Amino acid sequence: MKVGEIEKLLEEFYEGKTTEEQEEALREYFETEEVPEQFKLDQKIFVDYGKVTKVDVPLGLESKLIKLIDEKAAEEKRFMVKNKTVFNWKRVGSIAAGVLLIVGLAYGIMHLRNGHPKDTFTNPQDAYEAMQAALYEISSNLNDGMAQLIEVRQDVNNISQEIIEEIQ
Repeated sequence: MKVGEIEKLLEEFYEGKTTEEQEEALREYFETEEVPEQFKLDQKIFVDYGKVTKVDVPLGLESKLIKLIDEKAAEEKRFMVKNKTVFNWKRVGSIAAGVLLIVGLAYGIMHLRNGHPKDTFTNPQDAYEAMQAALYEISSNLNDGMAQLIEVRQDVNNISQEIIEEIQ
């Protein structure tokens, strides 16, 4: 083969446009003939490509991989939709927080002009009980949140274990 033909075939090969016959002709050329210096790297590729041995693929591997990919795609789709909703709620929440901050500042400024704020409790025992009730509610809500976090962590661990088992 001439250098121009080899260059044309190599260009088509690297673009993925060659037929099996053309690839076989290139392989034979690189295995049997002395090649110019510019084709030494290509020769190594084709000679090494011819030495590749067939690998035995376990039965059912392709179907398992396809199933796993489909499951992960569906899971990702569900996650992305949920995540988008969370993003929208974050945006709405931040706007609401900004509005509440401005309203709170305006309310505070108006009452400071009218004098010092007055106590809401006249009896210290009532104030103590109200504070205790508020702290109890905060503690209860935090404990509920921690319980939900533990459940989520267990779900994540279970899913990770299933993925590891599927891959193996």
